[in-house]
Amino acid sequence: MYALNAPRRIDPWELAHRYHSWVPWVDALYGSATFLPMADGALYEIKVSQTGLIARPLNQAARDAVGSWH
Repeated sequence: MYALNAPRRIDPWELAHRYHSWVPWVDALYGSATFLPMADGALYEIKVSQTGLIARPLNQAARDAVGSWH
């Protein structure tokens, strides 16, 4: 016996990423904290997830540093 259609699966990671603005307390955006731009007064929040580290800028100095870093 073979299924003619695959069972529907819900991917919570994909849903949280797609609807991040609706559920901002769920963090599905992955980043690497291996290299971060340093700037005077820049503050970052580092979280540990099951897949690695997630870094977020906490103030304007950090956002400016990240925004101009390539």
